Amino acid sequence: MADRPRVLEVIFGNTLGGAEVLLRELIRVADTSRFEWHVCLLRRGATLEAFEALDAEFSLHHVHCGRGLDLGCISRLTRLMRDLRPQVVHTHLFRADVHGRWAARRARVPVIVSTVHAHTTRHSGWLRDAMDRWTARFADRIIGCTETITEITARRLRLPPGKAITIPNGTPLESFQRAQASESLRESLGLAPGEPVVGTVGRLAAEKNQIDFLRMAERVLRRHPGTRFLIVGEGDLRGELEAAARDLGVGERVVFTGARSDIPDLMALMDVFALCSLWEALPITLLEAMAAGLPCVSADVGGCRDLVRPGETGWLVPPRDAEALAGAVCEALERGDEARRRAEAARALVLERHTIGRCAQAHADLYEKLLREKGIHC
Repeated sequence: MADRPRVLEVIFGNTLGGAEVLLRELIRVADTSRFEWHVCLLRRGATLEAFEALDAEFSLHHVHCGRGLDLGCISRLTRLMRDLRPQVVHTHLFRADVHGRWAARRARVPVIVSTVHAHTTRHSGWLRDAMDRWTARFADRIIGCTETITEITARRLRLPPGKAITIPNGTPLESFQRAQASESLRESLGLAPGEPVVGTVGRLAAEKNQIDFLRMAERVLRRHPGTRFLIVGEGDLRGELEAAARDLGVGERVVFTGARSDIPDLMALMDVFALCSLWEALPITLLEAMAAGLPCVSADVGGCRDLVRPGETGWLVPPRDAEALAGAVCEALERGDEARRRAEAARALVLERHTIGRCAQAHADLYEKLLREKGIHC
């Protein structure tokens, strides 16, 4: 076991978001017979606490990264890598990508890999783009979580053919498959028996666009006045969204649950899941909703189209279009047999391609392949 190749995963970790949760789950199920695992966080906070509580065989490191381009962080990461001597460095999220790839190059790490966890069409600034492109040259592979994200990333970073590859995101799905609707939970949320429930899950942040969820609710209620709406999550925009719900006249029909740890049970109460985001890569909540067997309506952003195939696995609508969103939700509520057919097809798709075990194995296989190409025994 002592001669296992060492893998150092580097992530910014300022918040416990989708990328951090994915990496935590990958470490939880990682094959310790193949690699020795290390994780380095560039910020302290909820992510550090989540990894400290993880029951898994790995070593946790912290190297602070300040604002902007932090040359001191690059020096500290370089020292860590020279001391640790990993054979693979894998970076996650922009700040870890730029600082981690540069440090790994300086430390002469044999294999450097990065994963693109997010995609935005916003202008991100010429310096940011230039640093991303320049340090991407040091990476052996850039991973996208869907084919769409891989194609976008290859163009944005101007990568040569074959350097950008796809490894679909994975997540633990068993609890979402097993969850059953609880009448006591329904009652605790103020949901009457038999009321249709449309729900969404995500941070209450601008990019998650819950304002369009509320606008959709106002339109759906015109056709289905008995519908209730669940917004699961917490964030800085909660007060603003609660005020918007009152202004739209839907305040009494919308439940803001706040942050919850019982997402599978909450999804079991839903009849339709709606994702309104302005940008995404491959949202974990969408994978979870599909695994839960929910009819899913999603904005056509990022890699969502690789999951939600119109007429097959759900409904795909243009982003920022509350009218189209409402129309798709109404169709899912009204066409029960068709909604169930698409939901079952979606469940089969995610269980085939997006389990956490499959995702972890694909990463380990990639590491071994790249190490063999460098002449390093695994």
